Amino acid sequence: MSNILTSELIRRLAYGELSNLKMASAGDGTILAADLPKVLLQINNALTELYTKFLLSQKEVVINAQETITQYYLRYEFAQSNLASAQPVLYIDDSSIVNWDGRIVKVLHVYDGFGRELYLNKSQEPLSVFTPQFDCLQITANHQSEDFYVIFQALHPIVNYDTAPDPDTDTLIEDLPPALEKPLELLIASKVYGQMNGEANVTKSAMLHQQYEAKLLEAEFRDTLSTSENTSNSKLERNGFV
Repeated sequence: MSNILTSELIRRLAYGELSNLKMASAGDGTILAADLPKVLLQINNALTELYTKFLLSQKEVVINAQETITQYYLRYEFAQSNLASAQPVLYIDDSSIVNWDGRIVKVLHVYDGFGRELYLNKSQEPLSVFTPQFDCLQITANHQSEDFYVIFQALHPIVNYDTAPDPDTDTLIEDLPPALEKPLELLIASKVYGQMNGEANVTKSAMLHQQYEAKLLEAEFRDTLSTSENTSNSKLERNGFV
């Protein structure tokens, strides 16, 4: 997996796909300060698209079940690490995750406290759990376990780059296969051009998106995406359940 600083990604864009734009006119691998928020927005949009399309990051939290609650939302406002939360019950134990921001794609697996994988959305199974929403786990059965280990597909945390503070704010982009680095650059550039007026920019955006799709097909054909399971710091593993 690659680890790329946001500043490095911006440098590549400024020297590459965005080099013909005024925002990169300095020619030194930087984006004009006035245009940087627009580029950062599209970087985050592109990361969301890729981390939704491919299983690049899995995370695990523990739901501490409560007698009076049946629907548990996998949101940071219910996390025990959120010291600023106004929620009366913080039922998510997120101690196995570093800097979780509560952004998820979907629930993948659920285990009870005995290490047994539970059925998802199987109404005919008496101990099934349900996902009425992409970030909601419904626990209605009379389970013997009070703790539920939830493994979910995670989005990449919001990235930022700001040279104003000292030291700079420069987010590390993690869990990205090397084969997706170029597609990411092409997708960001396509989105940047797509937000600009003019037929030429629309055409450029479409062309870049076609190149992005072609790079994805090439990566999938060569099987270089490395999108296999990537669960780390698992409490289930530490407890010997898997």
